[in-house]
Amino acid sequence: AMKKVGYINIKVVKSSDSSFWSCIPCQMQVFRSTKIFISSHGAGLFNMLFMPVGTHVVEIASLARPEEPYYSSAGQTAYSLGQHYYHYYWQRKDVDSRMIDVDFFVAELQDFAPPL
Repeated sequence: AMKKVGYINIKVVKSSDSSFWSCIPCQMQVFRSTKIFISSHGAGLFNMLFMPVGTHVVEIASLARPEEPYYSSAGQTAYSLGQHYYHYYWQRKDVDSRMIDVDFFVAELQDFAPPL
């Protein structure tokens, strides 16, 4: 489902959505039209291979493991594909810091995507 945050439309795809992840053409179609790809640290980041030049990749890492973006080759891959790469550190003290609360994260995006 699409969510509107400021002027940005966001499609949240969870790793538990097996109907999406088992359909390679579906994945390619989504990532070909993605402008900003936000993902937790891991192999799923490499869906950036289907994204056009000039798009943005954000890797989320837990402050419990701050070294993750530095051991990841995602940044180098994004740069070599002509994409912009960023990393974001996630920490919430009231929940397990290894788990990302998608709704909370999307709400935080409003600071970066204010209404025009």
